[in-house]
Amino acid sequence: MTVLAFIIVLIVIGFFSGVVASAAGLASLVCYPGLIAVGLSPVAANVTGTFAMVFSGIGAVASSRGELRGHWGEVLKVTPLTLAGCIVGALMLFAFPEKDFARIAPIFILLSAVLVLLPRRTNPLSGD
Repeated sequence: MTVLAFIIVLIVIGFFSGVVASAAGLASLVCYPGLIAVGLSPVAANVTGTFAMVFSGIGAVASSRGELRGHWGEVLKVTPLTLAGCIVGALMLFAFPEKDFARIAPIFILLSAVLVLLPRRTNPLSGD
């Protein structure tokens, strides 16, 4: 693959990862397999995709301040769980050999996709 083709493929992966991230918050569904397809190791693909999406998350929160008004309590409840998941995931990168991580990561990505697609219960009294 030429350098130009490689750059174009990375731009396309980044574009579609951003689209999926903004629509469903699951950029890894596109980013992780795409980065593996261009030759990154599973751990490198995970770290690269995660780092790239940090700024997407920050931008999403910043641009959604109006929608989050009145929901900061929920954000504060979810944030520790998110941080715990980040820490556990990072520790898993060190704890497992890369071949095991290569088998486990797609399962977690698929599980995340299924959880995003599951209908969520809403409370009619809460205004959701």
